[in-house]
Amino acid sequence: GLQPIGVPLVCSGCDPGVLRYYAPIFESFGLEPTAGGGMAKGPAGLPLLPGTPIGGALATGDLSVVGIGTLTHVDRNRVFAFGHPLLGTGPMEMPMTQAQVLLTFASAAASFKIANSTPPVGTIVQDGLTAIVGEVGRVAPTIPVSVRVSSAGGRREFRYDILRNRVWSPVLLAMTTANSLVRTTDFDSAATLALRYRIGIEGYPPVTFEDLYSGTSPAQPVHLALANDAGTLFNMLYNNRFEEPRVRSADLDVEVLQTSQVATISSLRASRTEVRPGETLAVTAVLSLYRGREWE
Repeated sequence: GLQPIGVPLVCSGCDPGVLRYYAPIFESFGLEPTAGGGMAKGPAGLPLLPGTPIGGALATGDLSVVGIGTLTHVDRNRVFAFGHPLLGTGPMEMPMTQAQVLLTFASAAASFKIANSTPPVGTIVQDGLTAIVGEVGRVAPTIPVSVRVSSAGGRREFRYDILRNRVWSPVLLAMTTANSLVRTTDFDSAATLALRYRIGIEGYPPVTFEDLYSGTSPAQPVHLALANDAGTLFNMLYNNRFEEPRVRSADLDVEVLQTSQVATISSLRASRTEVRPGETLAVTAVLSLYRGREWE
């Protein structure tokens, strides 16, 4: 039977490898991720009229992820658009942008657009079966995310604002984190990454997490392992069964340590074979470094 076409999801500032990795998640919701042009520095300056392009922003900042559609009706400060759902989440608060379609590639298999989006001009308040509904001038609450990457070549900071949503916030946090790591000049998929992670929650002490990641498997590059852990932890917190947390921010500090600092225990040797309760026993461990020497 007939299948609805995918909603164009314009991703600007996203590494192609990162986009390919996370694309199946978006595609499962009927979205079609494509590389985009960029985000304009100021509002488009075009009037909101039926037939003009409009967007819903899942993420903005150093990476933008915006679903693009067509505005169909304007009722004072309320607009109706798309004629179909974007994410299908019902009541919501998502930044609403205007869009500038630069080029449309027509294809019988899958047409797609290259577009720019503007900074938010309002808030999408309803994502229903037949349309999305937005309010012009209303500011949507988002979750600010900062990723600071330190390496021998210096330090870079990336900033994002992601959609506040129990399903999409963890995915977007993982995607923005992975993209930040590959956007540094010293990126090495075989390096070791030291993560310091802090999630600010209104009314509670911040949740902190630290871990070390090393890339030895081509199937799971180190930047994706770290990013997915960050998204998983965020998901566990955001979707806990007790109450909905009011997340204020997510801050990640990542230090890039050259070479893969991984070791396996190749052998253990005890000083004695028999001991009594309370006695001291010396155990010698032999560590085998990844592609390096052994030491004990």
